[in-house]
Amino acid sequence: HLMGKYNIDPQDVFIQTGLDPRLMHREGGRYTQEQIIALWDEMERRIPDPCFGLLGAECFHPAYAGTLGFALLMSRSLRDMFERLVRFSTILGDLKSYRF
Repeated sequence: HLMGKYNIDPQDVFIQTGLDPRLMHREGGRYTQEQIIALWDEMERRIPDPCFGLLGAECFHPAYAGTLGFALLMSRSLRDMFERLVRFSTILGDLKSYRF
């Protein structure tokens, strides 16, 4: 949705970065952290707005992260939310460690 706000075809961006766009719609589908970074780098090259990432909040809903997203919504504070995010980070990506 973020790329659509800038009239950029996401299919082209996914193909350019070697990502299979069908994977995001598969249950349990995951991209590596390296692939996500390549995607953001390509979006940065194509989107003229240096603050485009700030629009991401308009395009994201916690439900996209499944049960974890709802667990984050139930956090009592931002600190609690970030601590949960770190604790369950392996569900979201393949980085070996996160810290808060």
